[in-house]
Order: sequence, then C-alpha cells, then structure tokens
Amino acid sequence: VETAAGPDINFQIDDGTEASGNNTTALSAGWHHIAITADRSGSATFYIDGVADGTLVISGSTGTLTNSIAFQVGIDGDDASNPLDGDIGMIRFWKERLLTAAEVLQLSNTEGF
Repeated sequence: VETAAGPDINFQIDDGTEASGNNTTALSAGWHHIAITADRSGSATFYIDGVADGTLVISGSTGTLTNSIAFQVGIDGDDASNPLDGDIGMIRFWKERLLTAAEVLQLSNTEGF
C-alpha cells in the first residue's frame, strides 16, 4: 500500500502475477479515511472517506504471498519509491473477513478526522 503518482493510493499484490491499481479520485489536501478491502479470489475495493472509489481485480494473482520482503505502508516495496507525503494516523487490519461497505462507512464516520 503506497502513494502513487499524484495524490492517489496504490494497492499491489506481487506474487509472480502482479496486480496493481489505485483509487479513481485524486485525494484533496487534509485528512482522509482510507480503506481497502481485498478478496483474494475476487477484487480489491478502494474507499475514501467511506465511499467506494475504484476496484482492482486480483483473482488472477494466485501464487504464494510468502516472501522475504517486509510488508510496507507508505512506500513502495523497494523501500525507496513513492514515499507518502503526509502522516498516517492509524492502521487496522482484519484478516479473517472482509468489511462490508456499511462497516467501512461506519468506521469512516466514527474514526475519521
């Protein structure tokens, strides 16, 4: 998870069959609640301030995600490209299930800045 060219959020799975994509609306200045839900057998959905904003099909990424590269947030996996120009206030992960769109909106409303 990193910033992309311009004020966009990029999500990437690279397991030998790379899938990479980003939200469709450029972020404005200021704080935003960003969420990405990812179903390994389907797609990833980007949410900005509780509203769905783009999808990425990741079902074609079927290789293993086991690797020696550290999980990174705010910079590319090479530890040098696309650094975040801003601050991260909180990071939360749910690994047992996908959040619904209603749950993402609720979190945006209660945890937003």
